[in-house]
Amino acid sequence: MRNVAIVGAGQTGASAALALAKRGVQVSLYSDRDREQLRNFVPPTGSAIIFGKAQEAEAHLGLPGYPDAPRLTGMSDYIVDPLTEHIIVFDAAFRNFTAIGIDPRLKADDRIELFLNLGGEFIVQKVEFDTLDNVARRHDLTLVATGKGGLSSLFPRDNRRSFYSSPQRVALMLVVKGPSPSLSHFAHRSVAGASHVAFSVIEGLGEFWTSPYYHKDIGPSWTLLAWAVPGGAWERRIRNADSPKTTLEIMKQLHVDYLPWDLHELENFEVIEGDPFSWLRGAVLHEVRAGLGYTRRGHVVASLGDTSIGYDPVAGQGAQSGLLQAALYVDRIVSHDGEFGSDWIRESFETFYCQRGQAAEMVTRMFLGAPELHEVADILIQAANGSERAAAGMFGLISDPQPLLSMHSADDAKAYISRVAEEDADAILKRSSERMHAAEENGPDWAARIRRASQP
Repeated sequence: MRNVAIVGAGQTGASAALALAKRGVQVSLYSDRDREQLRNFVPPTGSAIIFGKAQEAEAHLGLPGYPDAPRLTGMSDYIVDPLTEHIIVFDAAFRNFTAIGIDPRLKADDRIELFLNLGGEFIVQKVEFDTLDNVARRHDLTLVATGKGGLSSLFPRDNRRSFYSSPQRVALMLVVKGPSPSLSHFAHRSVAGASHVAFSVIEGLGEFWTSPYYHKDIGPSWTLLAWAVPGGAWERRIRNADSPKTTLEIMKQLHVDYLPWDLHELENFEVIEGDPFSWLRGAVLHEVRAGLGYTRRGHVVASLGDTSIGYDPVAGQGAQSGLLQAALYVDRIVSHDGEFGSDWIRESFETFYCQRGQAAEMVTRMFLGAPELHEVADILIQAANGSERAAAGMFGLISDPQPLLSMHSADDAKAYISRVAEEDADAILKRSSERMHAAEENGPDWAARIRRASQP
């Protein structure tokens, strides 16, 4: 029987442990916190919203679902540039998939419980550099899924695949209670109401996401996320958050000054009194690390999830990528007959990087506004403004970003748009331009208001 250690009991680590145990692998799951602490005394590690491909990975692993959780069926996008006064508004349903946001604390705890019921070993122990040697020595394979800090330094940054030297956004997240999501909520954005994510982009300042969620204690709820460009007006506000209450106040004031179209919806939200950890603030350096690491005594270990690639959360790739990597690694572990040496670990990571990691990293940079992807991003956004099918094609890249790897120019992006929209891209772009001009002449005075609010 194979003997695998997983260090880190978050969503990715717990999912991999349960899936391996289901397949008859002997697993030791290490955590620096017990189950009560993991569930009730830490913040959720982001919204952890997963889309079609990641849901397929969970089903493949045999992981339990949450049928009572609200489903997200599309996105509504507002993009405002205060300097040029350009306003782009579009809405689209996802094609052939839905999305779902489940509190990762709940998912991890539920999967740990099922793992224990199968006879898995859950060890509450802080694994540090010295103790990792003993863990790796006693197991055929050790997977490190401790996130972006701590043991992640065992896995060197891959400078060929990493493009930033500092975080590109400062994020602020809050889970709130409010009215049960329905068609009447955010109806000004979409006929689909709350089932379409409300996403707003204020060029040069940041982005805001509002969507239904499933909280560990109260069930159906809402998640709010703000991403602030470092050094900008939003970041100066976000840094003052120190509790759920102040976080909600800051987010409401952001809507007063920058996002007035959604303000009336946020006025119905309240903090979750029983969860003082329902908020999170931080900044992530978006970078790719090696899949292979060595302990101080030379034992090989493999990275998993955020330990492999630290995604900026703006494109929602972290939780998805971790589940897809776990699915790939579980299959390779179960089917492998030899030792889990350095070659196996390198090959496993490279396979994952080619099948998902590279594209997920690329779509994240596109949402961050990377200059090298500006031409492609501009075509995709302009086309989304002119065609619901084109918008659905752009949103589809969040679930499956692989098509982005073949887009190296405006012509490549147009070819993709023509294919997914089943219409000539140039005709779509012409229609988009006409809509933009009409919005500038007859639309609300959002851009001017935002420009005034941005003054120091």
